[in-house]
Amino acid sequence: MSKPVDTSKKLGRKPIGPTNLTPAERQRRYREKMREKGGKDFLLTLAGLHLQGVEAFASAHDLTASTALRLLVEPALDRYVGIMNRIHRMAENGATDEACAQFMSDHLYPELPEMEASRKAP
Repeated sequence: MSKPVDTSKKLGRKPIGPTNLTPAERQRRYREKMREKGGKDFLLTLAGLHLQGVEAFASAHDLTASTALRLLVEPALDRYVGIMNRIHRMAENGATDEACAQFMSDHLYPELPEMEASRKAP
């Protein structure tokens, strides 16, 4: 024989304290935790093609625009930090300024692939 289901319990996340947190309070707590870990919030305004690109990426992957922007920006920042760390090590090991500049030019700003010529339908 099965037990009756207890419907008196509320579904969802348990409140912290006597009442549920508002979205603003939840965001404030998240930002405080991020600051404790050394994180920092930035305000970024996008327009034109940048905004269209982020919105298209978000729509294609069923994401919010802010999540899509984070997913696009973090790998680029990881690459930048990695390249700058490598250049720092190169300089410590005696590489010339010219060699460091060339490394940055070659790796930080790689050439874009050639665009295919637009084909006209017959």
